[in-house]
Amino acid sequence: MKVSKILMFLAAVMFLASSCTKDLETEGLSRVTFFADLAMAGEEVIFHPLGETFDDPGAMATENGEEIAVVVSGGVDVNTPGFYNISYSAENSDGFSSSVTRTVIVYETGDVVGIYDAIRVGRGGGLVLVSTNPDGGYFVSDLIGGYYEFWVGYGNAYAAPSTLYVDGSTVTADIGSCGFGPVEISNGVISGDHLTMAWTMTLLDYDFSFDVELTKITN
Repeated sequence: MKVSKILMFLAAVMFLASSCTKDLETEGLSRVTFFADLAMAGEEVIFHPLGETFDDPGAMATENGEEIAVVVSGGVDVNTPGFYNISYSAENSDGFSSSVTRTVIVYETGDVVGIYDAIRVGRGGGLVLVSTNPDGGYFVSDLIGGYYEFWVGYGNAYAAPSTLYVDGSTVTADIGSCGFGPVEISNGVISGDHLTMAWTMTLLDYDFSFDVELTKITN
């Protein structure tokens, strides 16, 4: 019985010794890293009138409460209507990077041109820019109302950027490329005050149609 107890005691001691050795071997291998916390000043999306000076509101980054450097990439051409992305990134002391992005939309003021809140009727959509096409008509950034580009998240390849033509209350289009293949619009109309437009989109390879509406939100 004594021998059995002695053996049990020795086994327990060996187990404790091995446990202590394991703790010592892994000691100091685990540590906490604090990722860069980025905060943009101003709005995430900025509407900026064509030709006016743009002052970037900037962003601030901190690591565990201490301010760290921010790297800014991208820029805005205030003389050309379009969507522009400005990225702010920061790296913590362990080399891990974080970033945030601001979108600046440079727009014209005028009758038909400007920024529109667009939707695929009954679903969702996104912001659409209509600007002057020097060759005639109006350039529209997303003929499909931003639904597939922004709402679904397929990106710009599914926007079908095109040239619109307005004749009285009728809207037609010279359609650009689209990830869905050939598309066409029909029943295109614009309101008398030129604040809303609507048309029916058809994805020809899918024999599928839906309505699109644009409502102007800039002057």
